[in-house]
Amino acid sequence: MAGRPASPQVPAGSSLHDLDTRSINGHCGVVARALYRNHLFFMSSPSALPAWSTGFADPPASHRPMPFFVWNGEVSRRRITEVLEQYAARGCGGCFIHPRTGLVTDYLSDEWFELWGHALAESKRLGLECHIYDENSYPSGFAGGHVYTRNPFTLAHSLKARWVDGPAEDISGETVACFRSGEDGRLERCPPGRLRQDGKTLVVTLEPSPPRAFCAYYPPVDLTLPQTTRTFLETTHHAYARRFREAFGSSIKYCFTDEPNVGGRGGFRASHHLLAEFFRDHGYRLEDQSPALFLDTAESPYVRHDYTFTLNRLWTENFLRPVHDWCEQNGLQFTGHFWEHMWPDPGHQPSAMYAYRWMQAPGIDLLAFQFFPEDRPRTHIMLLSCKEVASVARQLGRERVLCETTGGGGYHRTPADFKPLTDFCQTYGINLINPHLSHQSLSGTRKYDWAHTFSDHSSWWEDYKAEADHEARVTWALTRGEEINRVLLLQPTTTAWLHRTAREDWEDRDNSPGRQRIKALRQAQETLVAALTDQQVDFDLGDELILEEFGQAVEGRLQVGRRTYDLLVLPAGMENLLPSTLALLERHLSGGGRILAGGPPPAHVSGRIDSRPTALAERHLSAWKVYPKVHDLVDTVVEAVPPRLRASAGHTLPPGLCWTRRDLGEGRTLHFFANPWTEPMETRLLLEGRSLVRLDTMDGSLAGLASEAQDNGGQCARLALPPLGHELWLSLPDDRSPVPQPPTPRKDPPLAVDWSFQRVVPNQLTLEYGHLEIAGRRWEGIHAAQANVRAWQEHGHPSDPWQFAIQFRQTIVERTYPKGSGLRMEYPFTVDESVTDKALAGFTLGVERARLYSITLNGTPLEKGQQRWWDEDMSLLSPAGAIRRGANLLVLEISPFHPLCELQPAYLRGDFSLRPAPHGFVVAPAHDPGFGDWRSFGLHLYPWSVAYHGRFHLPEQRDGLTVEVPEWSGSTLRLSLDGIDAGVIAWPPHRLTIRRQLEPGQHHLQILLRGNVRNAVGPYHSDGHPLAPSWIGSPVPQPAGDAYRHFPAGITRPPVMTPFRSS
Repeated sequence: MAGRPASPQVPAGSSLHDLDTRSINGHCGVVARALYRNHLFFMSSPSALPAWSTGFADPPASHRPMPFFVWNGEVSRRRITEVLEQYAARGCGGCFIHPRTGLVTDYLSDEWFELWGHALAESKRLGLECHIYDENSYPSGFAGGHVYTRNPFTLAHSLKARWVDGPAEDISGETVACFRSGEDGRLERCPPGRLRQDGKTLVVTLEPSPPRAFCAYYPPVDLTLPQTTRTFLETTHHAYARRFREAFGSSIKYCFTDEPNVGGRGGFRASHHLLAEFFRDHGYRLEDQSPALFLDTAESPYVRHDYTFTLNRLWTENFLRPVHDWCEQNGLQFTGHFWEHMWPDPGHQPSAMYAYRWMQAPGIDLLAFQFFPEDRPRTHIMLLSCKEVASVARQLGRERVLCETTGGGGYHRTPADFKPLTDFCQTYGINLINPHLSHQSLSGTRKYDWAHTFSDHSSWWEDYKAEADHEARVTWALTRGEEINRVLLLQPTTTAWLHRTAREDWEDRDNSPGRQRIKALRQAQETLVAALTDQQVDFDLGDELILEEFGQAVEGRLQVGRRTYDLLVLPAGMENLLPSTLALLERHLSGGGRILAGGPPPAHVSGRIDSRPTALAERHLSAWKVYPKVHDLVDTVVEAVPPRLRASAGHTLPPGLCWTRRDLGEGRTLHFFANPWTEPMETRLLLEGRSLVRLDTMDGSLAGLASEAQDNGGQCARLALPPLGHELWLSLPDDRSPVPQPPTPRKDPPLAVDWSFQRVVPNQLTLEYGHLEIAGRRWEGIHAAQANVRAWQEHGHPSDPWQFAIQFRQTIVERTYPKGSGLRMEYPFTVDESVTDKALAGFTLGVERARLYSITLNGTPLEKGQQRWWDEDMSLLSPAGAIRRGANLLVLEISPFHPLCELQPAYLRGDFSLRPAPHGFVVAPAHDPGFGDWRSFGLHLYPWSVAYHGRFHLPEQRDGLTVEVPEWSGSTLRLSLDGIDAGVIAWPPHRLTIRRQLEPGQHHLQILLRGNVRNAVGPYHSDGHPLAPSWIGSPVPQPAGDAYRHFPAGITRPPVMTPFRSS
C-alpha cells in the first residue's frame, strides 16, 4: 500500500531464518517477526489457512481506525500535515474531517476546500483514506447555516398544544385547530375565533422553530421537506464532488451523517406538507384528531401510529433515500449514525433499523461515557444498538458497519478504556472503528468539548499504535466469512409509536403513561436480548419495515434479504403489528414455521384494536407458543436451536462472555472471544473442528493452540480471559494444526535489578484561578472558565460563542469591539522560599494565544516568544528574572476585546515539586521520583512521562525476557531493552514477553510510564460529563490541593524481570 513501509525483503538464496530480528524495529518489525515465527506454516502448508491470514500482521488502511480529525480552530496546512503524519505513524487508516464548534476557518468557503484538498493530497501521500463529514458540527442537514440562508422555506416547525383560558392573544405560531369539551366531556373542534370565555380551550398550533446558537444562530431545518435535502446536497455534497470526484470510491469512500433527526423539540415535527401527506395516507385530517397526539384518548394509539407512519415515509423519501441515492451514484458509502441509543422512542427517528436500510455502511455511536465495564446491565442498550445495526447489515449485505466510539469520557480515559469498548463493538458486528475525537486544537473552550482527544495533546498518544494494530487485526479477521444466525427476534418498534409523547426529556421528567410504557418496553427488550446473548444464542433482530420490503416465508423458515431464519421470536410487550407483518406471519405459519412469544399476540394492527393476530395464534396453537417468563422463553429457544458454543461437562459459559463466530467455509470457523468486564473468566469450550490456531492481535503472530479431540468430531479447548482480555481462534477440520504450538519456555528465577528514575520533561502547575477586571468591576478568585464566560457576557454575548455556537461564514471572528473594551486577568501563584536560583532560572510559563495580550509577571513585561508547547495556540514564555520566591502575579491584559480572547488557565513549568496548600498548591523544591504514587514526589498535576531505568546482569545467554509490572496506574507503559523498542503494556495481564537473544553481560530496560492528561487539564472539582459546565461550575474559592480530583499515576511495586530459554 502506498505510503506504508514495505515488508522486509529476503535476499536471493536466503531464507527467513537469515533475518536478524534484533535489528528489525517499528511497523515493519511486527510483520517480519510474525512471518519469522510462523514461516514453517507458510512454507509447509500454504493451503491449510485462508489466504487472508498472510495480511493479518499488517492490515491495510481500510481496516484500521479512522478518527474524527476535528477542525475546530484556524486550520493550517502545517497542522493538517502534522496530524496526518501522526495518524500514519500510529496505525490509523485515515480520518473523517469533522468541522466542529470552535472552527474559525470559513466553512464551505474556497479556503475550506483548499485546505481539504491539501488533507486529501497528504492522505494519499501517506497511504491514508480521507472521508467526508457532511456538516459543521451536528445534527446533519443545515450545512452550518447555509441551507436556511439559501432557502428559508426549509424552516422546521412543530405541532404543539396548550390549554388556554379565554381569548388566546398571546399564542405564538399559526393556530391549526381548537377544541373545547362538549356536554359528554368529549373534545369538540371549535373555530379559533370562538374560544370559550368561561373555561379552557385546547389550542393546537404550528410553531416555527426559534434560532439556535448551535445552528449558527438560525432555526433548525426540516428534513421531511423535499426542498431541505435538495438544498443540503447542493450546498455540501455537490461542492465536494466538483472538487474531489476523482478520489471518490478510492481515497474518499464514506460520507458521514451525524444525528440527523425529525425531533419536534417539545412537540411533533410537522408542516403544511406533512398535514397534506397525512390526509393522503390515511383519509382523515390530523388537525381534526390532533388532541390524540397530546392527550391519552381512545384515538391516541392509531393517530400516533398514523402520524409516525407518515413522518417516517417523508423522512425516508425526502432525506434518507436522496442521500443514499446520491452516494450510490457518486461511488460513496453513506454512513454515520442516528439517535439509536434512544430506542424505542420515536421522537428523533421512527425506526433506526429502517434508517440503516438506506446506508451503504450503517453505523451507531457508543462513547466512553455510555459504556460501563463494571456494570453490565447499564450497557444492555448498547448491546441492543449493536445488534440492530449489525442485523440490518447482515440482512442487506452491507460489508462495513461503523461505530463512532471510545471518546467522550474525559481526559482520564486511556487505551485500557478503549480496548474493552472496541472489543465489545467488534464482537457484536462493528468493523469500522471511528475514534471520537481527534482535536486539531485544544485552545480556549475547545478543550471542554467532550474532553478527550486522539492527538498529540494526550500523554498516551505515542503508544496508541498498540491499540490501533489490535483493532485493525480484529477487524481484518472479522470481515472474513459470514456470521450466520438462525433465530430472528422481532423489534417491537412500532409498538412505541402508539405511546409517543411530545416530550424529549423523558428519561428524567416525563412520567406520562405513554412514556412509562415506552420505558417498560425498552427494559423488557434489553433484558431479553441480554439473556439470549448470555446463552450464546445466534440471533438477529428484525424490523417490521424491513420485513415489509425484504421479508418472505420460505418452507417453514423466514427469509429477510440475504438471511434465512429457522425460528421467529416475538418479544413480550409487542402490542402492534403492521399489516404486512401480520400477513408475513400468516404465510410463515401456514408453511410450517414456528413462533415463540414472550406474551400474548399483539392486540393492535396499525394502531387499531384488531383480533386477527389472536385468531392467527389460535389457529396455529401447536406452532405459536407463549412463554411469559424470560428464562422459560430463552430455555425454549436454546432447546429449539441449540447454540453453537457450549461448555464442556462440568463447566459453564461465563455470564457476559462476548463471542462471535464467522463461518469461513470448507469446515473453517473463526471465533472471537472478549471479556470487556472487570472480572476474569475461565471455562472449557466445545467447538467445531479438530485443531485450533491462535491469532495474536498484539504482535500479529500465529501459533497452534492445544485442544482435545471429542468423540462427536469436535474439540475441547480451555478459554481463560483476564479482565479486558480477548482471544481470536481459527478452528480447522485438520487433525493437526498447520502451525506448531509455541515451545514452553524454561524460566530462570527473577533477576536482581538496580533501579533509577527520571522525570522526562519539566513538572507543571495549572494556574486555574485568578482575578478578573473589566471596566472597573472585579471578580476575585474565580476559575478561568468562569472568568471566560463573564468576559464574553460583559462584551455582549450570552456566553463564549466558540463553545456554544456554530460560526456562519466569519460572523464571530470578524466582530469588532469598541475602544475601551477589554479585560485584565491576574493569575497568582506562590514559590517556596527554598527553591534555588538555578531552578527559578529554568521556569517557563505556558499561555494560550499569548500574541493577543500584554503580559507581565510581577510588573515586568514578558517577551511573547515563538516556542510552541502542547498546542498550536500555546506559547512558552521565559520569565527571565521576573519570577521570585514568595507571591507572584502573572497578568494578561487586552484592549480592545478580541473575538479570539478566551480566558483559560496558564501553566507554570520547571524543575520543581508541588505541595498542597489551603488553596491549590505551592511550588516547592523538586523531589526525585521513585516507586509509588507520583503525588508523593510532588507530581500532582504532571501528565507526561517518568522513566524507570532497570539495569541488570545476565551471566548466560538467554532467548528472551518476560517483564511483569504487577502494580501501576497511569495511561501506558512503553518498554525498551538496550535501546531497542520492545512494546507497550496498557491492560491486563500487565506483562510483556520480549523474544530476543540476550547475550551475557549488562543490560538496560527502560519503562516509560505515561501519566494522565486529566491531571493537567481537569476538571479537578467535578465528575460530571466532560463538557464546559464541569469546569465552569468549579467552586469558589479555590479548594485545597488535597481536595483536587486526581487520577493516580505511578509504579508502586518494582517490575519483575524473568529471563527464559526456549525448550
